Amino acid sequence: MLVVGTYTEKISETFTGKGKGVYFLSWDSKTGNAEIKNHVPVINATYMVFSDKHACLYVVEELEEYRKPRFQVYKFNSKGNLKYNLIHEEVLNGSSACHIDISGNQDEISIACYTTGNTEVFKIWPNGVTSHIQSIAHTGKGLNNIRQEAAHPHMVTYHSDKLFIVDLGIDKIKVYRKNSIAYEELRALEISIKPGSGSRHMVITKDGVMVVVLSELTGEIFVFEKHINGYKVVQELNIMADDFKGIPSSAAIRMSSDEQTIYVSERATSIISVIKYRNNSWQITQQIDSGGTTPRDINIDPSGKWLVAANQDSHKLSCFKINRKSGKLRWKHHIEIPSPACLFWH
Repeated sequence: MLVVGTYTEKISETFTGKGKGVYFLSWDSKTGNAEIKNHVPVINATYMVFSDKHACLYVVEELEEYRKPRFQVYKFNSKGNLKYNLIHEEVLNGSSACHIDISGNQDEISIACYTTGNTEVFKIWPNGVTSHIQSIAHTGKGLNNIRQEAAHPHMVTYHSDKLFIVDLGIDKIKVYRKNSIAYEELRALEISIKPGSGSRHMVITKDGVMVVVLSELTGEIFVFEKHINGYKVVQELNIMADDFKGIPSSAAIRMSSDEQTIYVSERATSIISVIKYRNNSWQITQQIDSGGTTPRDINIDPSGKWLVAANQDSHKLSCFKINRKSGKLRWKHHIEIPSPACLFWH
């Protein structure tokens, strides 16, 4: 099943979301075709995760704190009707929730709240419902006075026994490990990128040795390798064309299951970059139109045969066939979805 979150309201002077919440689509991995089967009404459903262990979908609303954004839990009915029932919700302590991740044992959820600079951590109980257990607050600012006037966590991701929080406002990825009571920061593992770059998202190899960070504000990737005393930068790569004159707005980064190809979406140009690992470095091998406008998210289907781009402003998903050897993309078709913001499969 393909699950797509959408913007439902006005989010800027130039964009008003037209979606109805979270859409559930049947998915054919042979053809890349999908068909809308159902939806649940969620305001600005900008990120979600699914727990196979609990058969639950966890969704956040991207809203300012005064509007009391909700963190919702939907139970999946697997008896053929693709129905989700709301079983729990609570008001989120923070503004502009923009990312959510689930721990490897699927017993914990973390949510990044962009505007207020905090990450909220929740325990998942056996019945799938959640309860709040910790708030992690970042402080500081960066070089960009408009976008980096304060800390702005933009992604949370679990790896092994650690929690990585990617912060756009302070150009850092902070790393935490849980003690017997709560998460505590591992300062020796902190990752810093070039000041003013704006770290947005990251991917990490299965062994945890390599971290690749995507900067939103400069359109670059920064490659780090883990050494005995922390992560060290080993490569920087600019994905923007030499003649680009605008303001970069990189969005999503994904890594193939064999860890040999990285895909990056860039919203200012509506380009998807294919970056291949060759001779111990990452090299851009293809840059292709996203098939729409403002690709806020991209993702690879479980078969590894398809990459789908969520083109927010043109209200469509673009489906690309992946060449399994080269990693390069070939556009195949569109799927109409209003104001798509994120997507994944379960």
